[in-house]
Amino acid sequence: MRLVSPLLFFLAICATAAGPYEVGYAADVGMAFQLSANAGAPRTEAPPSVFPEPSGNDARGATEQPSTSSPGEKAISWDNLSDPAMVRKLVANLMVVRLTGTTRPQREELDYIKNYPPGVIFLSATLDTAGLALYVAQVFSAYPSALPPPLLAISYENIPVKGKAQDVPYVPTPSMLTVAATGEARWAQVYADTIGEALAAAGLNTFLGPTFSLGPSLADARPDVDHWGSLATLAAEAAPEMIRAFQTRGVLAIAWDCPGGAANRRVNAPAVLSTPYALLMDTDAKPYAAAVAGGLEALHVGTTLVPTLEQSPTPACISPAVIKSLVREGLHFRGVILAGPMDDPSVLATPLGEEAPLTALVHGADMLLWSGGTGRVMRATDRLVQEILHGSLPRERLREALERSWVLRQKYAAGNGADTKGKGRGLDVAKVTERLAEVEGRGVVLLKNSHGALPLRKELSPVLVTGVEGVQYLESTLAKHVKNVVGFTITSARHSGTIEDFELDRIRAHFAGVQTALCVCNPHIRIESQRRLLETLRGMARHLVVISLGMPPPLTDFPNADACVVAFPRSPGNRLTYDAVVDVLTGRAPVGLRAPSSGLSVRRNEARTYDVARITTSPVGRLPSALNEAYPVGFGMTLDVPTPFKSVTWDFGNGVTQTGPTVTYAYPVPGTYTVTVTASGRDKTQSTTAFMVNVEP
Repeated sequence: MRLVSPLLFFLAICATAAGPYEVGYAADVGMAFQLSANAGAPRTEAPPSVFPEPSGNDARGATEQPSTSSPGEKAISWDNLSDPAMVRKLVANLMVVRLTGTTRPQREELDYIKNYPPGVIFLSATLDTAGLALYVAQVFSAYPSALPPPLLAISYENIPVKGKAQDVPYVPTPSMLTVAATGEARWAQVYADTIGEALAAAGLNTFLGPTFSLGPSLADARPDVDHWGSLATLAAEAAPEMIRAFQTRGVLAIAWDCPGGAANRRVNAPAVLSTPYALLMDTDAKPYAAAVAGGLEALHVGTTLVPTLEQSPTPACISPAVIKSLVREGLHFRGVILAGPMDDPSVLATPLGEEAPLTALVHGADMLLWSGGTGRVMRATDRLVQEILHGSLPRERLREALERSWVLRQKYAAGNGADTKGKGRGLDVAKVTERLAEVEGRGVVLLKNSHGALPLRKELSPVLVTGVEGVQYLESTLAKHVKNVVGFTITSARHSGTIEDFELDRIRAHFAGVQTALCVCNPHIRIESQRRLLETLRGMARHLVVISLGMPPPLTDFPNADACVVAFPRSPGNRLTYDAVVDVLTGRAPVGLRAPSSGLSVRRNEARTYDVARITTSPVGRLPSALNEAYPVGFGMTLDVPTPFKSVTWDFGNGVTQTGPTVTYAYPVPGTYTVTVTASGRDKTQSTTAFMVNVEP
């Protein structure tokens, strides 16, 4: 496919701008360029020009270009960019804005798109696929046709699949902490491929993510599940695979929250990157470096304060140490940098204030992200226009930023193409949920199980399910496997954030005599009130099981719990999370393999029996961050479950393989060998692990 030259777009902008020019499309500009197959990789040459070259009076000494316009039209060169209306459209193309209309764009937003056409549009739509297509069609009807089509994105929670408008099903997106808890990069690839396919089917071509930020170091950090915990190496392994999965689906993935630290924030306070610069490339920046090396094309620099990189706590999006020194020079990133939000309080509170957008562009950002309304964006755009006309922002910097972003916009518009005719194209919800359910199921962690509390059995009923969120769905789902299940939702705590004593009195009065109490603990409810709830349940029930949504506080806060199951839902209403929790509670969780904690030692010619049951684990989720010394990174308990594998292959690392759940082998030669075990389940899933065997003489 031959792409339309960006110069045509440029000339058309000139033609539509208010000004003294009489410019039309050139018949043949002779400046078609080849898109790089890896726009994120380092380049040794300057990117191909998408603008007319300047005249011979330009300081760079370029010769005057021959006219490419039709007879009677005035040739345009870079020297002609002096008309405010024309420059305004170019500057507006550097903006990433959010539309607030949920069912259709607001009238003032359509006016904004027409006069200040942004480069990336983030939709707040809550629609099914057909409704979203109509929404997008309205956006495109207002967008200047002379410009490259904008990139379109939507929030995690609102990616639609097939469904009726009155009962809109959305893609139940797992959190990054869930992906990290699986412990395997392949599930991150499944996540990215599924989300990318759903976005493309909905006519969207941009994903504002994934984040590769690590977990918080602050003990009192606010609850957050959009990070990778302490697993920098896993995130680095997964990053290239995730980026390529999105690209294969025709979706631009924008690695979010560089250089990390986004989860390291207290309530009502900005995020702070506390990692010393000397350790950055081995920790927080490690996944981003891997993403860049794997072909990343766009990267987001957020508002995290970077006191270890700057002399003062400066937001990363206006920090030359981050944008220039780390991203451009340290990571060798040559793709598009999005900076912001520029209207974030942490940015507006700096001495730069309203000058922050100019600062970000001067330091090397290519696009500016905004989280609020379009009014502030228009004012910032107009200020930047004046900065360009007066020389404070070099025109060459504007040209460079537009070149980078227009290349990506043409690539993904051509590769995917938004559905502007309003017909809608959706995925089958069963296909989407099945794959994401696998990810959710492998990201649930069993932290504690004593006194035979789990799995739930007939003799452990009646069962009470209580908490603030998810109670009704858990009750109905558990009832399919366990008899006599009742639920009690503490609805008042949704508004107050605390569980009041009168709710505890109601539980005592109505649910005395239950055998097992399941309590759903929510990180957004005051922990002290949840502790009182657990004490109440402990006094009533034979067994107490805690279901923690998000990283729990140290288990000293749950001292009397017999069992603790941890899940990491992005939303407390994610039913896939509760399905995965029920599978753990009833002994139906996914089964995998886990290597012994230490290697084995045998003597030469000593026959040793290897049993797959000894390395079988269910559930398979592991803690992505440490709670304390008793619960380190990677901790997770297992239930006794029947081995469900259909076939098991043992590779002893010396060319010898055997099959079967239990095999016997003797090494004839001393040395150190890696034993690789591959097991295939009846559900066609495959698990692999490896461990070392030291063979002594």
